[in-house]
Amino acid sequence: MTESLPEGRFNNRVLICDDNQSIHEDLIKIFRPPPKTGNSEIINHLESLLFEDPSEVATAERIQLDFQLESAFSGREAIRMVKKAKEEGNPYSLIFMDVRMPPGPDGILTSKEIWEALPTTEIVILTAYSDYSWDGIIHNLGSNDKLLYLRKPFSSIAVKQIALNLVNRWNMGNALRERIEELEAQIES
Repeated sequence: MTESLPEGRFNNRVLICDDNQSIHEDLIKIFRPPPKTGNSEIINHLESLLFEDPSEVATAERIQLDFQLESAFSGREAIRMVKKAKEEGNPYSLIFMDVRMPPGPDGILTSKEIWEALPTTEIVILTAYSDYSWDGIIHNLGSNDKLLYLRKPFSSIAVKQIALNLVNRWNMGNALRERIEELEAQIES
């Protein structure tokens, strides 16, 4: 069963789950850069001339995605939020998940419970260190194409690329699941 979004709606909901407030602030800065004003426009323009291809900068500015960001500071809170979002028919398409979040369940156990409720949720494990090796993560969560692993400190470009690609993938997968359900219903009737 699909996550029952209104027809044609693009799901851009992203949940940040980390016990460290500064990680939330860093990710929010990445997704919501400060508004451009007088001096910052000049500085941004000069930086783009020095360090980047100006045509790429212009394109990047036109393709700003407005992610709906929400925060959870523990695994329990994230699980509660995911289940509530599912009940409301407005699920998260992507979750950035820390591994260590004392007290309570760590990011691996939290991810496992989230996938029990919503197996289509994209999850990025975002951690500086882990009590789990990659093999340990796979052992606990299974080999899953809905899982990526990104080390802190993270690159803002990597985070944006990952978010854009995974949110788009979630939306395409959801549209495909809806279409399959429609076809199955037509066959059964």
